[in-house]
Amino acid sequence: MDDLGKLNVPSLGVFLERARNMYDENMQAYVKTLLRRSFGRMMVRYGLVWDGVAKASLTGQDFFDGVERLLKTTPPAEVSLHNSYSRSALKKVLKDNGAKDMRKAIETMSKRVDKHFGDDDASAAGAADAGTQALIQTVWKDVTLGLRRETERAREMIGKSYGDSGLGLEYGPADVEAACKRAK
Repeated sequence: MDDLGKLNVPSLGVFLERARNMYDENMQAYVKTLLRRSFGRMMVRYGLVWDGVAKASLTGQDFFDGVERLLKTTPPAEVSLHNSYSRSALKKVLKDNGAKDMRKAIETMSKRVDKHFGDDDASAAGAADAGTQALIQTVWKDVTLGLRRETERAREMIGKSYGDSGLGLEYGPADVEAACKRAK
């Protein structure tokens, strides 16, 4: 897309646009999957119980997805009144989502991106051609943006729904970005 886009050939415009849309769609899916997989490992799992039977389990991201869904129909002040999204449930999620866990998950994601997009033929010293490094950096930039957005979203929901509780993430978007820069 980048190389052909530089040629400025009008007849390729439709194909470049279609390629860009496919690229964006697939990159978003990859980033979402990578974030779920990497941060799902560190998130505490706890059972939700209805009628004495465990029906589901939530991760920290699922917790914030649930809060977001609940905010569509419930005033922010009433979110913490739901058993699944009480202050104690938030404390459990926050306890297991510390800054140290975030940094470890980012390191794991960095290795996974290298594995997915690096050359299999690269030498043991880790030498890779410039094209491969550019691809890895492009993917990593999107991963960093996705993780930063998720962190901002979680902080916003905590502030909106649990603002008077004094609870919050140990890290912010700037910490995420700094950890991502150190990883690459």
